[in-house]
Amino acid sequence: MWKKTLWKDYLYEGRIRRIDYPSILKFVYEWKSECPGKVVSNMGGWQSHCYLNSGRKCNELDKVISIINKKFKYRHIKFGKKLIISELWININANGSYNTVHDHLGGPFLSGVLYLNARNDMGNIIFAKTHNIRFLYQTSEDKKMYISEHTPHTGKMLIFSASLPHFVETNNSLEDRVSLSFNLSYQNI
Repeated sequence: MWKKTLWKDYLYEGRIRRIDYPSILKFVYEWKSECPGKVVSNMGGWQSHCYLNSGRKCNELDKVISIINKKFKYRHIKFGKKLIISELWININANGSYNTVHDHLGGPFLSGVLYLNARNDMGNIIFAKTHNIRFLYQTSEDKKMYISEHTPHTGKMLIFSASLPHFVETNNSLEDRVSLSFNLSYQNI
């Protein structure tokens, strides 16, 4: 896993390997067929409720949670607390769907995304230095001072400060972009 600095915020970038992504996708689409989902930052598409509180079970998804928790088990121990996944949900963005500018303030320390089905024509995730919309949509080279773009790929994971504003571009492909989003919070050891 690589660590990058974004305007004094950190971005961890890595890959989760040896996961049966098709079995997770099967689970996700079954869940979607049984549940209307919710709308938070998603415009179009489907977002699940929190998996951890859903009563649903997917062994491969539990394996992913365990892998992510282990990656941060010893890196972030403070005041007798450890950093673990506190919320986790699924996003399915069909053609034309996207996520508006938002952050994850209000509890978590870090947030993350793991792409379950994605490729470069499905819309980048963009981190912004500011919530000021006029800077985010500039067409000049100055725009690069305010944003950091990251292309999605199946198995790619990004973990970032929960306070970092971000949005996801429109999926222009005919295939669904499917991602797992999560928050990491400090819990008592």
